[in-house]
Amino acid sequence: TPILIGKYNLEPVFARCNVVTGYKRNSGRRSIFDDFFDSDVNNFFSIGKQAITEPNASRSNAVPISVLDVPLEDKPHDYCGAVGNFEFQVKINPVNLKVGEPITVTMKVSGTGNIEQVEIPVFPEISGFKSYETEIKLDSTKSRGKEISTKVFEKVLIPRKEGDFSLPEIKFVFFDSNTKKYQTIKRGPFKVHVDKGEEDEPVTIIALSNMDDDKDSSPKKEIKIIKKDIRYIKPDIGELSVGEKEKIYEKISFWILFYIVPILLLIILFIVQKKKNKLHTDIGFARNKKAMRKVKSYLAQAQKSLEDGNVRDFYSTLSKGLNSYLSDKLNRSAASVDGKIVSELEIRGLDVGTLAILSELYRTFDSALFSAVGISLEQMNKDYLSVKKTIGLLERILK
Repeated sequence: TPILIGKYNLEPVFARCNVVTGYKRNSGRRSIFDDFFDSDVNNFFSIGKQAITEPNASRSNAVPISVLDVPLEDKPHDYCGAVGNFEFQVKINPVNLKVGEPITVTMKVSGTGNIEQVEIPVFPEISGFKSYETEIKLDSTKSRGKEISTKVFEKVLIPRKEGDFSLPEIKFVFFDSNTKKYQTIKRGPFKVHVDKGEEDEPVTIIALSNMDDDKDSSPKKEIKIIKKDIRYIKPDIGELSVGEKEKIYEKISFWILFYIVPILLLIILFIVQKKKNKLHTDIGFARNKKAMRKVKSYLAQAQKSLEDGNVRDFYSTLSKGLNSYLSDKLNRSAASVDGKIVSELEIRGLDVGTLAILSELYRTFDSALFSAVGISLEQMNKDYLSVKKTIGLLERILK
């Protein structure tokens, strides 16, 4: 999926094969039947002949591609960069709840196009509700030769007061690549009923004291004499200090608490904010940081397929997970990542042993997806551990 406007060339594809240039008769004894059948029929079916082949190399032409910008005319103000053919659904659950209970708003975008660049649909602020950060999930399947991608946005809302509310409509705008026009899909508004929540029990504080044995229930404290003497009133209290000699502002803890700690907090806040800004502006950096979290999700799915004994789903999930991890780390589309990526990783400093393991994994994926017969659970578990180990090694190199 192109992400920048401009003109590009798809590199040529090379193919090596053997070309049949003729036939030669097999050497050996001939019988009378060979002479009898040595006719045009034999020549047609090449019976008793051996093909003569020569190695040949072919190369396709470079394909020029022009990536255009979406038209500015009639461009909606809430357009979020989606290009392709999409469907949009919104689900609210539950619609009847109590104050303080969560509502999950599930927004699902599916179809063909630049699904990875699709941003969360504009979600309006709702008075009386507290909203939390949106969780995003991405998946893709093949149907009738087409790859159908799905992106799910889940947002959690917490009502703060009771009553009947109307959650405003949610819009998704995309540029239709077939009609060459902007399309807007609207869902909602949604009715929500919020009941009064359960009241917290009041906290009671009880003071306990020693009680006399008699019927007098009034609390009495025991008085203990520590020292007998006369303390004279001092007209001058002197300087405020801690201890006999050291003043409070002369203690190192005073300077650490009131000067060094605030400075350190400001530095940490600056670093965190800088990283947060980079995650929003640098797509490659954001993909790099999220790569490990995404591949862990794939590994969890593969673990379930391993437990169920589903060989094809197991290797398909492992292959998708490894491709997703490498595409995020290298800031490339997942479709461009396959076994040939090993040569690029060699340039980045990956050791020979890990490169060999990675190449073997891709060969195993291809073999298992075409023919899953004869693969034992022991071999599947070995491949699962090999993928985890390889990703751990890649994580230290592809930072």
